[in-house]
Amino acid sequence: MMYYFRDNDLYQHLHDMVLNSDIPVLRVIAIFILLHCVAHYLVLPYLDRKVAKKKTSKLTIVTHHHFFHRMVLTLQGAVLAAQLSFIANPHHEILAWILTGARIWTLTFALLAFYAFIDVICDLLKTNLQFKGLPYHGLQQSLKLAGAVIYSILLISLLVDKSPLILFSGLSAIAAVLLLVFKDPLLGLVAGIQLAANDMLQPGDWIELDSLGANGSVQDIGLTTVKVLNFDNTITTIPTYTLVSGSFKNWRYMVEHGARRIQRTINVDIATVRILTPEGKQAIVNHDALASLMAADSAAKTNIELFQEYAKAWLAQHPAIRTDMTLMVRQLPSTTYGLPVEFYAFASQTEWVAYEQLQSEIFSHLMGIISLFDLKIHPAFMSA
Repeated sequence: MMYYFRDNDLYQHLHDMVLNSDIPVLRVIAIFILLHCVAHYLVLPYLDRKVAKKKTSKLTIVTHHHFFHRMVLTLQGAVLAAQLSFIANPHHEILAWILTGARIWTLTFALLAFYAFIDVICDLLKTNLQFKGLPYHGLQQSLKLAGAVIYSILLISLLVDKSPLILFSGLSAIAAVLLLVFKDPLLGLVAGIQLAANDMLQPGDWIELDSLGANGSVQDIGLTTVKVLNFDNTITTIPTYTLVSGSFKNWRYMVEHGARRIQRTINVDIATVRILTPEGKQAIVNHDALASLMAADSAAKTNIELFQEYAKAWLAQHPAIRTDMTLMVRQLPSTTYGLPVEFYAFASQTEWVAYEQLQSEIFSHLMGIISLFDLKIHPAFMSA
């Protein structure tokens, strides 16, 4: 069939008109169509088949964001605009409109290709553990905003047929308006850079910001806002700049180092605190439930001191308590609710449910065994 078309007079006429014609516009259109067909019906399908066959994660990310397709469309527009600009009569009205349209085409798809390139880079960085935790979303939005501003200036310069430098020089006259319009993005951009440079916040961090009711894990760090998923499954949206201008609590260090603080008190009834006689002290020390952790030569003179010694020894031998960190049992000033005995330690369990179960285990044991020291918990504390 191809031979039939080659021998056909119509085919020969079109061939001569396009390739040998004195009308350069036809050659420009022919090259544009040829480039489009080669790119979209040969090259891009070939790349898609290669990616589908190899199933490489990096190539999949590139094709997912249509980077190659946008680059090809940008190249098509650039080739068309370059050819039209070399035609002998560029001031022809229709030709000028086509040239302007080609340049807008090139500029638009160049912006979309830039967006795709940013998305590809950020997605590739997310797969690298070395860069895990960076605020990618905020950086993406910042770069895309800068690209959109530059695109707008270049587009206006094409439409009004003025140099972009003239528009850039005129920006100073509307700087106040621009600052007002882009106030939040600019503040967010500065805050995002500070958060990233000082490693103050990462996606997945558990933060507390009581003034805004935030207490949960960071889901997204954007250009202007940070989204926090609270423990009651509500979402709190925080302006990014607020995290830099104010203060917040970040629990990431606690999770990374596997040490979560336990700091609770038991209020002892002061009426049950007494001086120990040698016989009474010996009876407590030799009790079957206490003997393994009590020192026979203890210097404790009261039953509450003896209880503190036991509690510290029991916590020190507990497998979920970090003995390489602060561990103490102390008395606080007495109140109307009795004499508070505070237990201060660090648990290796940082996950919420496991941590609460550990606390329940510890204080159930301590409150259950306190009676062996002839001590009682203050009634008001128990009712509370």
